[in-house]
Amino acid sequence: MALNNSSLNNGTFYSPAGYNYIEKVSIVFMMCLFTVLAIPGNAIVIFIVSRVQSMKTSTNFLLLNLCIADLLIAVIYLPFITVALYITNGWIFGTFMCKLVSFSQSVATKASILILTALSLERYLSICRPNRIVITAVRVRILCASLWIVAMGTALPLFIYKTTRPYFGNEYCTESWSFEAAAAYTYVVFALFYVMPLLVMVALYLKIGQKLLQSTRKTSSMRHPNSTGKATLSSKTRLTRICVLIILSFALSWAPAHIITLHYYSSVDSPLGNEDIIYPIVSCISYSNCALNPLLYCFMSQNFRNAIVTEWKRLTTRRRQNIYGGLPGMSLRGRDSILRTLSMRIQGSLQSSKEQEETETEIKSKHESIDLETSLTVFESAL
Repeated sequence: MALNNSSLNNGTFYSPAGYNYIEKVSIVFMMCLFTVLAIPGNAIVIFIVSRVQSMKTSTNFLLLNLCIADLLIAVIYLPFITVALYITNGWIFGTFMCKLVSFSQSVATKASILILTALSLERYLSICRPNRIVITAVRVRILCASLWIVAMGTALPLFIYKTTRPYFGNEYCTESWSFEAAAAYTYVVFALFYVMPLLVMVALYLKIGQKLLQSTRKTSSMRHPNSTGKATLSSKTRLTRICVLIILSFALSWAPAHIITLHYYSSVDSPLGNEDIIYPIVSCISYSNCALNPLLYCFMSQNFRNAIVTEWKRLTTRRRQNIYGGLPGMSLRGRDSILRTLSMRIQGSLQSSKEQEETETEIKSKHESIDLETSLTVFESAL
């Protein structure tokens, strides 16, 4: 759920036209920074998880879907809302794009919290109930598809009721339903897509933490602990720590937006004041999350960093081999063999050419010698 920056029902959050030049430049810079960081960062995560076989796990597939949600916000929502609110001071993209952009943003944020909840459940089953339910790739894909469908269904009212309306002489993308309906929708979304998922995740990670602590104590008490089991426990602990940080970053970055939105709908007669400053800052905090997740993967996961390095070397090696005449799909040894054969053939061709040239020179020299002897004989006869 995002801030309803241009709500025209009984009031407005703030007037974008009220910003001075420095404020606009600062906000646009921050939004552009998040977009520039989020697009390549999430694209790299999607590429690595899709291409590297060792990264194709159920946990990483859920993280891949989380990156898709972040990419939706970075590609579709942030550029349009930045232009509309802080550059053109109005919505210039038409009613359909107003519906589509708002719908995409709502789907992405709802899908994110659902995917994070599924990620917590997957971690719980993997660590606390490893033998109860087998987490297969097919089940994870079906789960992710179901979560996206739920997110789209609950975001559908925004696609229906979003429209453009004139305000301060410009068109703005806003909602056409009543204030009461908008407030009810906001409360339901806040409960179902923020509070309840967070409570579920807290409960699951408390269980996970308890299980990991017991396993760590058990391993430490052993005189000769199994190195494989110890490494597995360490890997599970690191992965769980990454998941917890991702959830915390999402919860903390979106908390101000939820608080401000709830205050708007519950305290219409007592505005916060300084809305022109508060709401853009809150928006920046919320949307910074879409650029933060890839950084967490990179800094916290050694496997992810290794996968990036491995894939980079593979791509650069293939490019270098293609430049030097390598055949696609052939091994490096096979390409080296072909290069050696070509080199030997070229050297042989050059040697043959040199021998042929020497032979022609020798024949020419003999012909010249014969011609000279013939000329001398003719000259002596003439004398």
